[in-house]
Amino acid sequence: MSNFEDNDAAEERQALARIVQAYRQYSKSALQGIERWKYNYQQLGSTYKLLLPKYQRKCTLAELAVQKNQEFLNSIVEAYDDDDEYDESQGERGITQINDSIEVFPADNEKIRYVLKNFVRDWSVEGKAERDACYGPILAEIREIFSIPSPTLSTTSAKTTEPQVSNSSNPKTDEFFEKNSEAPSVNVNRDSSPCSETDSSSVAPFPLSPCPPPPPPPSLPPSLRGPGVYTRGRILVPGCGLARLCVELAAMNFQAQGNEFSYFMLLGSSFILNSMERRNQFHIYPWVLETCNHRSDADHLRSISLPDVLPSDLVPGPGYLSMCAGDFVEVYRAPDMQGQFDCVITCFFIDTAHNIIEYLEVIRGVLKPGGRWINFGPLLYHWADSHTYLPKMELSIELSLEDVKDAARKLGFRFLKESTHDAPYVANPKSMFKTVYQAEFWSAIRD
Repeated sequence: MSNFEDNDAAEERQALARIVQAYRQYSKSALQGIERWKYNYQQLGSTYKLLLPKYQRKCTLAELAVQKNQEFLNSIVEAYDDDDEYDESQGERGITQINDSIEVFPADNEKIRYVLKNFVRDWSVEGKAERDACYGPILAEIREIFSIPSPTLSTTSAKTTEPQVSNSSNPKTDEFFEKNSEAPSVNVNRDSSPCSETDSSSVAPFPLSPCPPPPPPPSLPPSLRGPGVYTRGRILVPGCGLARLCVELAAMNFQAQGNEFSYFMLLGSSFILNSMERRNQFHIYPWVLETCNHRSDADHLRSISLPDVLPSDLVPGPGYLSMCAGDFVEVYRAPDMQGQFDCVITCFFIDTAHNIIEYLEVIRGVLKPGGRWINFGPLLYHWADSHTYLPKMELSIELSLEDVKDAARKLGFRFLKESTHDAPYVANPKSMFKTVYQAEFWSAIRD
């Protein structure tokens, strides 16, 4: 398996194997948490227990909810396993067929719970308010820039319906990644280039290698257009997570390319884009382990249905949506990526940088002259406290909003719009405590 012969590739494979194992062992750590609830209950005297008649039932319901979450997470791994390969020549098993000796860290367990909450944010009716607060200003700006009429019903607010099998005339999203010269994507085939043309079941393989730039869409007049990809332009969405924003952009007839570094998110986005068959197909319990700030047990034990809409019902067809796995800077500072995009959208992304100035340089580089940069999010700076939990100090350049904008201007960006918005993030709508950022929005042009 040539892609994994060198040390870097072997390390990537090992990292992915650990994350797959974290998916598979979610219930192990979750049930340990519930055992703690039960242990603490048993420490109470009989008089106190009489005052808590529903406590044991809560524990039982929580255990059942954890098992349902595990079934969902198993489905994600199994969907990836369908494409994972056994290399007879090397005697290697697929990544998902690894023994239980692989160590899963507490931080991995937390990230799995975070992924569940992100499924709510991006792919449920309950997540609509967060999507409207976050993606709403971005999509409104895109409509204004490209003169697109506002829809009568936004795709971000798809109606809740009874589960139904998708229309067979609509292409499944895995077909958006099929072998098609108009649809660059990322391949799960370990024996081919990581970003090469793919078969009909392919999504990201997760090696950190540059992806090819998107090809130019045809420029024929509407009367002469046949089958193919005819888009309003090319948009890059780095840090795309579970890819809802990318799907929304593709639904507006843009050629959208999502970029994601996190294996946790890449497995989830692969599943949502390629394996969902009907609306409300799955039910998860994202807040089952959160026992604080709830008005009732039902508020954290309730289920959420996924997905609120099928990606294949939104994306017009093959070639409108592609995914590229890898580090944003490594992938997009490549020479063949320069000047390839009409717009870059950074949503809750720029503060993930080790060096935010480097991000700004890469954003400018991939934009065409006159291209737009739309940003929405806070400045949390993910690496700011990394010295407290990592064995070595990681680079972290933390700038004020004023300094970020000043640096962007010096790099050749002109700010056309600026505003501040309240933005909740992966919050339980029924919780007594929510994380709400004052997110900065701007629309800038590359001069």
